[in-house]
Amino acid sequence: MAQKAEELLKQGRSEAEIAQIMNQARRDIGVQYKNVTPERLREYIYEVNKGRYEDPLGPTYEYLKANGKTDAQIIQSASRPNPDVDKLLSGFEKWLKEQ
Repeated sequence: MAQKAEELLKQGRSEAEIAQIMNQARRDIGVQYKNVTPERLREYIYEVNKGRYEDPLGPTYEYLKANGKTDAQIIQSASRPNPDVDKLLSGFEKWLKEQ
């Protein structure tokens, strides 16, 4: 992903445009992985994301900007894995029992 951002920069794209492209690319990758995730776990992830970001796929570009992220920060975060995966999944068992 970082290489893709660098390529876009070399093409003369603006930082805002690159941030939007990278955010969407990150969301698209998320969809691919969620599509191969077991259904109940996928439902849980969507619910958590909706609670956190008001969107089942995670934060949109608009959400990130509205919450004070710069385009540079959005580009950087789209280029690295989620450091919170263990925390995210820690509530799955409880959620599953409540269903």
